[in-house]
Amino acid sequence: MRFLTIFVLTVIFVVSVSITQGQSEVTQGQVVISSFNENSYVPNPAINPNVMISYQHGDPSGSTSIRFEKNKKSVNNDYPPDSATVFGNRAVYGDTYQQRDRDLGQTFVVSQKGFTVSDLYLRVGANEVEPNIPGSRVAIQFFKVTGKPILNDHGTPGFVGQYDRQSSPELDDYLEGESYTPIYLATGQLPYDLKKDQYMKWHLQGGQLHLQPNTSYAFMVMFLDRDEERSLSLSNNYYGNYYPKPTDNLYIGHSIRREGKSDFPEQWQDRLTMQPGTLGFPDVCTFRDLFFVITSV
Repeated sequence: MRFLTIFVLTVIFVVSVSITQGQSEVTQGQVVISSFNENSYVPNPAINPNVMISYQHGDPSGSTSIRFEKNKKSVNNDYPPDSATVFGNRAVYGDTYQQRDRDLGQTFVVSQKGFTVSDLYLRVGANEVEPNIPGSRVAIQFFKVTGKPILNDHGTPGFVGQYDRQSSPELDDYLEGESYTPIYLATGQLPYDLKKDQYMKWHLQGGQLHLQPNTSYAFMVMFLDRDEERSLSLSNNYYGNYYPKPTDNLYIGHSIRREGKSDFPEQWQDRLTMQPGTLGFPDVCTFRDLFFVITSV
């Protein structure tokens, strides 16, 4: 018999009907997060009609992380000075750099059937989960996405399709043309026995999140409290193939990040209106797709 471990936490944050961020009204709720070891507990879109969107792929060594750390490390710039990307420019990016705070997420497109979100499934990446990560406070933010993504090659045209910091010019490419309007925010806690490679179910409670048909949206996950070694990797494909509208625009449907240079504001609420994008350092999210599944109520 396969071993299943599920940890469910009751969230104690107060729920209000809506809050205001900038010009938009944002529904606020709670998220209860559970974790489990077997992918058979992730809903299968072939047999489960409540699965509305699904991309269940990830690179074995994928290590892109959400991060909100104290005393962030200074690490070497692994891009050679003669890199095909701008990141090899030592006058701008230096020989070493301090790791940046980061939130991560994904854009997606609702098909011809709108729905009310019940759960989001994510997978922890291949990096070990640090001891102070389980039980830490997190939030998930949803956005309505308008506009169409346009590739900016950062002045280094070309596409190799292989992750090589010296010879792949696409590693500094980023997307322009999209705008992100916050529509929903839920707060909660990570499970207390979270481990690498586990699957997570983020169950939304409180105010409902209804998504309209034929519309682009995005979600983003984030830590709320800064601490030492507060970094958690999420499973992803660097060269993903989630293409919800391939005949329209191959760049529609992609991972996103919100990245500090190098620190976020200390109060997590201060970054809720910061626009996501795909540009970062030492990586970008332009071609990346997270492992994610979204189900309806």
